[in-house]
Amino acid sequence: MTAAAYRLRLGEPISSEHPYGWLKVFDSDELCELIAELEKAYRLAESEPGAWSAIEIVIHEWHESAIALSSLELAAAFRDYENQR
Repeated sequence: MTAAAYRLRLGEPISSEHPYGWLKVFDSDELCELIAELEKAYRLAESEPGAWSAIEIVIHEWHESAIALSSLELAAAFRDYENQR
């Protein structure tokens, strides 16, 4: 997953059929955040064997965000929310 995120940050294409093709909805800054969160979760899992679920949680949350951003209705709602802040 991190390899796909790095490739996208570098402007390299990945296909929609790629297992992590959903990462394409994120911009470079967001991909940096994702990579940082994954690296933190990996480090935690290395020191605490029971912490592997943290990696799954990060991936799940980002995947759900990608689904939401891909939805025109939800994307509009996110924009409205951000504009109100």
